[in-house]
Amino acid sequence: MNVLLIQPPIRDFYHTGHRIYPLGLLYLASALKDAGFSCQVLDAASTRKKKALPIPPALSYLREYYSEDDKSPFRLFGRFYHFGLLEDEISQRLKAADLVGISSLFTPYEEEAMAVARLAKRMGKTTVVGGGHATVAALHLMNDPAVDYVILGEGEERLVALAEAICGRRSFESIDGLAWRTKEVVRINPPKAPRDDLDDLSFPDRSLLDLDLYSFQGKRYTMMLSSRGCPYRCRFCSSRIISGRSSVRLRSVENILAEMRICFDRYQIKVFDFEDEHFTWQRERTIKLLEAIEAEFGHDQDFGLLFENGLFSPSLDRQILSRLKKLGCHHLNLPLVSSSDKTLRRLGRPQSSASFARTVSEATECGFFTTGYLILGLPGSSLEEMVDSIRFLAAQPVLVAPSIFYATPGMDLYDECQKNGWLPPQEGGFSMLRSSALAIETERFKRLDLVTLFRLVRAINFIKSLIDEMIYDEATCEMGAISKAGGEGKSGSNIGGGEGKREGRKADEGAGRLGRPLGSSSVGEISLSEFLAGLIGEFYSRVLAEESASGQRTAGVSFLLLGGEPALSCLRPLSPRELGLWLLDRWLHDARPAFFRIQMERQRRDKVGYDHTQAKSLNHGRQALAKAGQAKAEEASCGLWPKASSECRRFIYRMVRQADSERVFRIFLELMDRSAIRGIKNPSLSLIWDLGAYPRSR
Repeated sequence: MNVLLIQPPIRDFYHTGHRIYPLGLLYLASALKDAGFSCQVLDAASTRKKKALPIPPALSYLREYYSEDDKSPFRLFGRFYHFGLLEDEISQRLKAADLVGISSLFTPYEEEAMAVARLAKRMGKTTVVGGGHATVAALHLMNDPAVDYVILGEGEERLVALAEAICGRRSFESIDGLAWRTKEVVRINPPKAPRDDLDDLSFPDRSLLDLDLYSFQGKRYTMMLSSRGCPYRCRFCSSRIISGRSSVRLRSVENILAEMRICFDRYQIKVFDFEDEHFTWQRERTIKLLEAIEAEFGHDQDFGLLFENGLFSPSLDRQILSRLKKLGCHHLNLPLVSSSDKTLRRLGRPQSSASFARTVSEATECGFFTTGYLILGLPGSSLEEMVDSIRFLAAQPVLVAPSIFYATPGMDLYDECQKNGWLPPQEGGFSMLRSSALAIETERFKRLDLVTLFRLVRAINFIKSLIDEMIYDEATCEMGAISKAGGEGKSGSNIGGGEGKREGRKADEGAGRLGRPLGSSSVGEISLSEFLAGLIGEFYSRVLAEESASGQRTAGVSFLLLGGEPALSCLRPLSPRELGLWLLDRWLHDARPAFFRIQMERQRRDKVGYDHTQAKSLNHGRQALAKAGQAKAEEASCGLWPKASSECRRFIYRMVRQADSERVFRIFLELMDRSAIRGIKNPSLSLIWDLGAYPRSR
């Protein structure tokens, strides 16, 4: 019997290629080959191919929130795509197969798995579906005639048993965790507890993949599992359904190293991504494993560890972090979920915001780049709580990564949503149960609120990236990298650097009207009100100067932010709240807001490998641009950075007018007004803005 195991393509607004490595299928393939069956693996998703599609009818309401014309740093999603192989390419591989196994890991992508099953059935193939979604929705899948069998839970032993039953060597009744038909009646054999000794499993057969399709920063990449299962029962997670129990089963250190040696020596794989639900479950075992990995592979400078599935912050300490750093792990994903300890207890999440902050502090001291994940739109959460979580992460030296909650069968919160009528209409099917669909609304928040929060997180990250670029000199209180880019002496803030020192001091004096001047902030930290005041500090300087000269309040002042663009006229200095509302409104509604010009200039520099040690010459370049005026800015930039002239046009941002939630703005400005915003340690533009995802100019 020839078996073909398929990971289906994906259809969505976005796709992170290396996050869907078909590790489970490789485990299944090894088990089948050990049992004497011929087996191949087709990863129809991990390919660089993508095709733009119309947004599905069930998701058509998202056109109001996502626009392909929005190319700003605050954009959400644009077009809807088919990522992976097309039907005719898959059908070519199906020809030689007798049994077709289809992975259905994620509920939102059920339709893609079913499309492969229907294609295989039209070609007369026997089909079996397995994975996380198949485990929680076996009966639903079996109601489609394109599916002959469904495997529930872990599949190594069950798929081998099924193949043997199809060949007549055993009965279907003897296979636990199997859904099948007898006389047109669907039967489901309940799954038994999974095996305890993971060392008995054969290593995943990576020879079945085109390994050049899987890379991280130019080096071959693979996923690994050092354990299976999770000891916790978080109400927003359904992973325990697959593992079959609330416990962790561990592989031995020797067994893990043996698999890594094969990857390293035979396949030249240098980057290992451990996808355990709880890698650091046992501290002593974690340290022992990391010590063994260092002894075996620490000599290779290209070796690296990843934990893209995240690490549990309370179980990390300085000793573990130091060992991770030695092993080429530079980036940490830490799930916060919510900064409310009360909410974390309600969700069954055994951590606190204090433990998260402690770990982030230690990680920063060790030199890690850290991403903090939160979930927006959790049932039972209020907008104030969500903004407070954003405020908490804004004050940490982390990239803020928001996820929109989506409910899927198997999690406790799915049942709660179903009970309260919060699930989307059934006619939309499971495809609506995805993060990008913004499907869950309650009496405490609506879809527009979540979209606005999502955009505001992007704004916070943008501020963080600018703070990281500031050149801070504690002795003279100079801050650089936000500089004049309009007409001489008429544009917005000029905070330190080169010939702008005098204007920078004026900006600080103006900022003092709102609170502490910029220069009094600690390194890498600033409040939102200070940041906004610094950006328009020249406005305050001019107001004060004119009031002082005239002896009366200014009747009205127009000033320029960047590029000679009129920005604001007012009768008095504005409060931080008023400034924030005005500036955020321009971020989200104006055709060419000021910040985007700074971002454009930075992209021109980075495209030619800008060296930050050449700051002095860069300041001269900025001044030349300013003197050239807005009309000649592009021409001047081509002269300063000739190699970038053809590239930078790809990153000229546009903004489309979109509705936003006024109540979210109000809450956001009230809570964030005097809150600290910290920069990100060693930021990476490729992590903050996925520039490769922006549509190219036509």
